[in-house]
Amino acid sequence: MAVRGYDPAAAFRGSYNNEIGAYRALKRIGSGDLMSTVCNMLDEVDLEKAVCGDVLLLSIGNEIVGAVFDGEYAVVATKNGLERMGLDLAVKAFEI
Repeated sequence: MAVRGYDPAAAFRGSYNNEIGAYRALKRIGSGDLMSTVCNMLDEVDLEKAVCGDVLLLSIGNEIVGAVFDGEYAVVATKNGLERMGLDLAVKAFEI
């Protein structure tokens, strides 16, 4: 929010408290999936031009997951904590 001057995720805050509610929130802003929702909320940049702090979408198996670019790797929240993953998994980057 501090970088952009507004909160691009404001529509989500307090709008769900379970998995079904999260899906409905994704549906309201995108097409019910993370990729289309993030594409509607943030400005896409070329992966090669991503800078530290930008949002990345990674393709892991058959899932799309969100990550933050740390300048070298994609940092992903997992059940085991934060993990750094290679940029070869990145499919889109978004400016923050």
